[in-house]
Formats: sequence, structure tokens, C-alpha cells
Amino acid sequence: MKLEFLDSLTESRMFKNSRDFSSMSNRTLANISMISIIMFTVYRQNSFVKNYLDNTIGFGDFDFVRSSNTDLANVIAVMKNFKDFKILIANDGISFPILQFKSFARGIINESLSEADYRRYLYAFEGFLKINDSVIKNARRFAYDWEELDKVQRDAIQRYFISYLNSNAYTMDLTVWYKKEI
Repeated sequence: MKLEFLDSLTESRMFKNSRDFSSMSNRTLANISMISIIMFTVYRQNSFVKNYLDNTIGFGDFDFVRSSNTDLANVIAVMKNFKDFKILIANDGISFPILQFKSFARGIINESLSEADYRRYLYAFEGFLKINDSVIKNARRFAYDWEELDKVQRDAIQRYFISYLNSNAYTMDLTVWYKKEI
């Protein structure tokens, strides 16, 4: 059963083509990206996360929306090439740091990142993505020390993430996994 679930998440579930992004702003895509990056940090030891990141950076260029990509790879492709899609209102100075993300992903896959590396990456992602949501910023601060948080703090962040993802990315492959994980 678990293997079937993992196999079903090797392809994009929500964003199969560029039309699927027609109602989303770059701000929403940035928040979805940052929430995903925080989830990767919190669950960095999870084999699903490592496989997902490997699949996400697999094509490497993020130049096209592909049905065979993960949903996050397609989100990154739209953010990188927002002018080509002409469906987003504006990028608001938001940029997705592709090279840093690939390095971050490889670090998680290879288990080679230190605490300082995680903190540096998360802070950089917050800046590039121009995150202004206070709950997401707070979660970024606590992501590496997730186990140190008390249950009330973790539950509050998790509820917010689920609520945000349910509102904006209900069928995204990571949303489906995250709901089962927590």
C-alpha cells in the first residue's frame, strides 16, 4: 500500500500544464514553495522527501511545465519563466533561486547539510521569495529545531500549512503526502 502511494507521487497531480496556474498569483506560488521547503527541512530524514527532491531536480532546467514533473518542479518552472506564461499578474520582484534550491535538495538527499547550512538556505529562500506571511516566517525560524517546539506550537504551524495548502494547492502531491504524514 505504501509503495503504491509513493509510486503515485512521481508525476504531477495538480499542475499538469500551464493552464493549471491561471488563477494563481506569484505570491501564492512563492508561499507554496516556501511551505514545501520548510516541510523538506522538518522531514529531511524521510525517504519520501529524499525521493521527491530527487524527482524534482531530475530534469534540472525548470524551463517547462511537464506532466511528468513533480508539482513543485512545475511551480518552480512557472516562477522562473513567469513572462512566458503570461498568466500571472506580476512577479512582484519574487524570484526562485534555482541553484540554491538544487544545492539544498542535494544536501538533503546526501544528508550533508549542517544546522548552519539549513538556517542559511531557509533565510535565503525567504528573501528570494519575498515571504511576508508571519506564520511562514515563524515556521522558517523553527524548521530546523522542529522537535524542540512544544506540541502546541507545532500543531499551530501544521494547521496553518494544511489550511493554506487546502485553499491553494489541495491536490498538490506534497499536500496529499503531508496530510498523511501528520
